[in-house]
Amino acid sequence: MDPLGIGGLLTSQIAIGGIIGFFIGFAIKKITKVALFILGVFFIALLYLEYNGYIVINYAKFEEAFGKIGSSIAGQLAVPATPILTNIPLLGGFGVGFIIGLKKG
Repeated sequence: MDPLGIGGLLTSQIAIGGIIGFFIGFAIKKITKVALFILGVFFIALLYLEYNGYIVINYAKFEEAFGKIGSSIAGQLAVPATPILTNIPLLGGFGVGFIIGLKKG
């Protein structure tokens, strides 16, 4: 029995993908929590300053800027299929690990 045969290679790819996915999912969840907290405090501070008359927020300009960001991100999501198809075990393990990392984070 060859330890580096097809079965060993698939198992190691799935394990490596799962471990990397877990850590990335865990980190993304933690970073997202901190970023959303900071963004919320900033937004509340802006609303407070506007309510008290210190600043004036141009909501039309704000909406226009975020509309451009959303449309530019949507146009850049095309991914070539060849690298994905050749690394299915690694990506499968990554996906499972990523989901577990998001749940545990």
